[in-house]
Amino acid sequence: MRSFEVEEIIYQGEGLDKVVVGEILEIKKHSDADRLSITKVDIGKNKILEIVCGAPNVEVGQKVAVALVGAELPCGLKIEKRKVRGIESSGMICAEDELGIGDNHEGIMVLDKDLKNGMSIKEALNLDNVIFKIDILPNRAHDCLCHLGVAREVAAILGLRIINHKSGILSRHCEGEARSNPATARKESNHGIASLSYRAPRNDSVLNIEVENKDLCKRYSAVVVKNIKVKESPRWLKNKLESCGVRPINNIVDITNYVMLAFGQPMHAFDFNKLKTQNSKLKTDFKSKAKKIIVRRAKNNESILALDDETYKLSEDDLVIADGEKPIAIAGVMGGKETAVDEGTKNIIFEAANFEGANIRKTSKRLKLSSESSYRFEREIDPAMTVVAIMKAVEMAKDLAGGEVKGDIIDIYPSPVKPKEVKFDFNRVENLLGIKISKEKIIKILESLNFEIFDGGKTVRVKIPTYRIDIERVNDIIEEVGRIYGYKNIPEIAPSVKMKSVAGNKILLLEKDLRIILEGFGFCEIYNYSFVSEKDIGNIGLKTEDHLELANPLSEEHKFLRTSVLPYLLKNVEKNLKYRDDFMLFEMGRVYLKNSNNLPNEKRIFAGIIADKNAKNTLFYELKGRVEVLLSKLGIDKLTYREIKSAEPFWYKGRSAEVVYQNKIIGRIGEIHPNVSSAFGVETRVSYFEIYKKELLEFYGKEKYFQKINKFPAVEFDLSVVFNESVKWDDVKKAIFSVDNKLIKSVEPFDVYRGKELGDGKKSIAFRIFYQAEDRTLKDEEVKVIQERVVEELGKMGGKIRA
Repeated sequence: MRSFEVEEIIYQGEGLDKVVVGEILEIKKHSDADRLSITKVDIGKNKILEIVCGAPNVEVGQKVAVALVGAELPCGLKIEKRKVRGIESSGMICAEDELGIGDNHEGIMVLDKDLKNGMSIKEALNLDNVIFKIDILPNRAHDCLCHLGVAREVAAILGLRIINHKSGILSRHCEGEARSNPATARKESNHGIASLSYRAPRNDSVLNIEVENKDLCKRYSAVVVKNIKVKESPRWLKNKLESCGVRPINNIVDITNYVMLAFGQPMHAFDFNKLKTQNSKLKTDFKSKAKKIIVRRAKNNESILALDDETYKLSEDDLVIADGEKPIAIAGVMGGKETAVDEGTKNIIFEAANFEGANIRKTSKRLKLSSESSYRFEREIDPAMTVVAIMKAVEMAKDLAGGEVKGDIIDIYPSPVKPKEVKFDFNRVENLLGIKISKEKIIKILESLNFEIFDGGKTVRVKIPTYRIDIERVNDIIEEVGRIYGYKNIPEIAPSVKMKSVAGNKILLLEKDLRIILEGFGFCEIYNYSFVSEKDIGNIGLKTEDHLELANPLSEEHKFLRTSVLPYLLKNVEKNLKYRDDFMLFEMGRVYLKNSNNLPNEKRIFAGIIADKNAKNTLFYELKGRVEVLLSKLGIDKLTYREIKSAEPFWYKGRSAEVVYQNKIIGRIGEIHPNVSSAFGVETRVSYFEIYKKELLEFYGKEKYFQKINKFPAVEFDLSVVFNESVKWDDVKKAIFSVDNKLIKSVEPFDVYRGKELGDGKKSIAFRIFYQAEDRTLKDEEVKVIQERVVEELGKMGGKIRA
């Protein structure tokens, strides 16, 4: 209610209570197994354990993680004292994955030699932590997809301050300080980087940077660090990254990931020596001609081998980072393999940039390539953070890789973003939130959010930090006041204005009635996506060209807008048949039909499906009966049916029909062709209906008039008539009513028979006719005349009375 939801709380050291630091004192080969070793391990307090180990990298003198007898590890292993090939083993020497702190299972985890024997592994590796998995909302992704952003939120809510918030790197840049003159160098005196400054590019540098598309790259900062040593990161850094779901690579790459997680600014490191100049014969040391980085649009069909070992073909819509010859990174998405940092790297370039979010999103979607960097750039981030990130990376590189800076930070920032200023009226807070909050309290809340306030009186100017891209106007500021003050602290008071009832939405009322009726029948409602895949479209026999294709689909499974709800309903059937033999499902939604102006014609429908593993030929009639009762409860009866004329191949011909009311098609009903249902893994009979809401609305909700009960008796007459197979019941029914639609009240079939005695291509339909007059009791002579006329009319259709 204040900021973000905590989705999960993970206790990192859980399951490691009985894991301690041990030292391997002695190793000898197992006499009965070539790959096993018998080790003696000192676990402190003059306690030495004999442990059988199968890891290939065990050596005397190593400090290792030892799981004691009784330990239950995060990987699920329960450690017991047991014999391994005849030798009793009193514990286990653990690999990273067995402790739940990494993926490595190639050998045991080797610890720092200065750790004390017997020390808890949680204390030794600083694993006694709590990890909060936080759901960052899209409107705050630009500043809170990092630990600094979340720390700001916690500080504001709890009334605390971020440690060192007003000094060093954070005070100069994180709070949105924009430079009026980007060519001016500023000295930093904190964090041991007193000699480091940043400036606009100049000709005497070992690195020249050119930004061709300043609309797509708002800021580009880079620095050269020489004489670094690429190696494995220290355990504390690996723990930090792994806790956040990031796989450690090496100390340089890990630094860039750490800085991104800490400050929300994606970074990349290039191997300086691997950059090509326009003349590739030139030497690659610092005495040669300066290397050049160009931020430009890609050329059509230009390609790059990315860090994921995939080659991507680029277009002019994509932004790239290039050297003198070709692209070395897909801007904002992923770096190139050919300039990647590896164990042989000696000199590097740290880069941090700010790219236009929409362009990065299009590139990422088109290439189907997503990364932690693209996820952040797509949502826009604060351009003030590039230099901050580089300074932190340089500081860490000095500590972890022994690097030294060559030159200054090159910073191209042609149009610095200035903090927004909004005029703010304190009285509007009460008008919008409905509660009076003191001016002093409002100011305190705004200051806790790092908003600056100028002038006094009722109206002031509020200066917004550049990282709060979401704050645009007065109401946004009031919302900030409300959430930090606490919505739960706002009393629940009924509005003083008289409320008028709103006229009911007819389509919502229809949907409500439909739900009540269908649920009463035993149908269960489901909700499905409006997107389908190319495979789903093909499985129901339709064409992709008849569907609208999304420009930026979420995935291949959601590439097209659906023109039928059937694919997902059949998927629902396939899943539910694993657990039940029969069931009924329905869905209310929209389908999207293509038209000439390339925008979808949205059609509201509700659809249902019945599946039964034990169904015979009656499944169609069961669904038909339910649909008829459903519509009759809405005041729509006397339905007629006719053959489906559309070309959709998923209908089972002869077992499907259009539902017609007052000469308008209001829906369709029928069995699904077995080939179609089988394509979705459904090997049983399935009946399906779809009713169109727009057509239904024309008849729904009309006034109903009371009709008095007819007090005169009805006469029933049963008849069995043999017809050709091609004759439809609907035509038979119309012929009967044409004789006398006043005295003939209803006609109901009750049997259809086919047999050898009837002959090939023949069927016998048995039905019951009800006669009734409104003003008298019918005489036998009247009924007899009508019956004879009925028989005569049916004879015109080729019907013969069956004896």
